[in-house]
Amino acid sequence: MSRVGDQINQLTDNDSLDLAPRWAPRKRGVEVNQASVFIPETSSRAPLTQEDTIGQASAAIVRIEAGDSTASGFIIDPNGLILTNNHATRDSEVVSVSLRNGSTHAGQVVGRDLLRNIALIRIEARGLSWLELADVGQVEAGSEVFALGYTTSPNEIKLVSGVVSDLKIDAGRNIRWLQINVPLGWEYSGGPVLNLYGEVAGIVDAKTVSGGIQSAGLAIAANTVNVYLERLKAGEIISD
Repeated sequence: MSRVGDQINQLTDNDSLDLAPRWAPRKRGVEVNQASVFIPETSSRAPLTQEDTIGQASAAIVRIEAGDSTASGFIIDPNGLILTNNHATRDSEVVSVSLRNGSTHAGQVVGRDLLRNIALIRIEARGLSWLELADVGQVEAGSEVFALGYTTSPNEIKLVSGVVSDLKIDAGRNIRWLQINVPLGWEYSGGPVLNLYGEVAGIVDAKTVSGGIQSAGLAIAANTVNVYLERLKAGEIISD
């Protein structure tokens, strides 16, 4: 019928009581099976406090020593894969890696990214605590983050909190940067920048100056790391 109730067009052949209408046959649609149905994740995650962040992440933070240089890194695989800055390795093929539990391991440098200052190290250990790389595609200026790294003390991890003050792109080297509104000194170099859920949003790069901006730090975004991670695992020295 029309909007005002006239122009009625009866769709059934039941003249007396219209309780069992015969609907016109519908066109065949798209087949749906169990594999084609996607149910989005609806569970919510509570953000971590600073204390929770240290408690959950500290076991995956490592101290890296090469010559007289000390830096930080973090485990990304329970079988001993570690990310850090390439400059932290001092061009050595083997570095010393200390874990939170006090053990020390020989770390073999598996791959290097010379342009983006990333190195992948492997230690002979299993069942390790590890950190997951986040998708930072939705990170915006103002997002709160935590940076962790070893201090000069052998077994003391330092944490600083801040916010992402800017997102920068270095098109020439294909790097996405997270600029953080707090300075990140050498003790954080190679360590992780975590989002509020304990995932790695980036790797601190204390060697790179943040465009002359004082009281700011830079981190190589996790999305940039993911682009080259498989090549690092394959043992490549990346220079392009």
